[in-house]
Amino acid sequence: MIQWYPGHMAKTKKEVKEAIKKVDIVYLLLDSRAPISSLNPDLESIKGNKPTLYLFNKSSLADLTTLKEVIRSEKMKDYIIIDALKRTNLIQIKVKTLEMLTPIIEKKKAKGYQKVSVKAMIVGIPNVGKSTLINAITNKKIAGTNPKPGFTKQLHWVYLDDDIHLLDTPGVLWPKFENEQVGYHLALSGAIKETLLPNEKLAYYAAEFMEKYYPNRLKEFYKVEFTDTITFFNHLAIKRGYLLEQGKPNLEQSFLTLLDDLKKGLLGGVCFDRPI
Repeated sequence: MIQWYPGHMAKTKKEVKEAIKKVDIVYLLLDSRAPISSLNPDLESIKGNKPTLYLFNKSSLADLTTLKEVIRSEKMKDYIIIDALKRTNLIQIKVKTLEMLTPIIEKKKAKGYQKVSVKAMIVGIPNVGKSTLINAITNKKIAGTNPKPGFTKQLHWVYLDDDIHLLDTPGVLWPKFENEQVGYHLALSGAIKETLLPNEKLAYYAAEFMEKYYPNRLKEFYKVEFTDTITFFNHLAIKRGYLLEQGKPNLEQSFLTLLDDLKKGLLGGVCFDRPI
């Protein structure tokens, strides 16, 4: 089983559990390519009945048709499909937040508050784009970003505007994945370190997944026929000139090429999770 649960994640989980009592709403950020696999069950449990807005990020890399089918199958009501890097639908976050919290805001105003600011907390797994989203919303580089998962290490408050104060949190995984596929999907989307899986195993899964759910994309992009997985990687190495000294195909380079291209979205939008 694929596992990556550094000590700081256990610490963060405890801090989130305590801090969540002080906020009005939770922003649960998910990867649009892995809408179910990127949903940490521990965070779902911790937030309880707290109003929750699900934000499906990195939508420009996703197969939106399948994503929406997954959302419908999971019966998620309050959600927005966004892309923090491309600033897609970000204005809707504030609109939806104030709409969801209207009863709380009106209650405070009835008690005499002239100005009501709501407190939100953003949570999610590593590398799902929390810091990028905060920087995009504020138009400032408030939160540090890094393509390596696990970059943010501590909770801190961020002033969005007069209406919303946001508590940023580090990415948190859970100690044990439900099944092996979750680990593959998180690795392919960059949420866990690729070194936790052999490149060959991850690339084989990726190639077979693409051929099953997005047939002909590999052929169209690489101009290589897909008859079976090993033949595909051999032909890709030969076509790209990935050769070892003995003239044999460098399969490792073929594996890395597919994994990198898939992560960058060069093979088109994907959704690794499928509707029930």
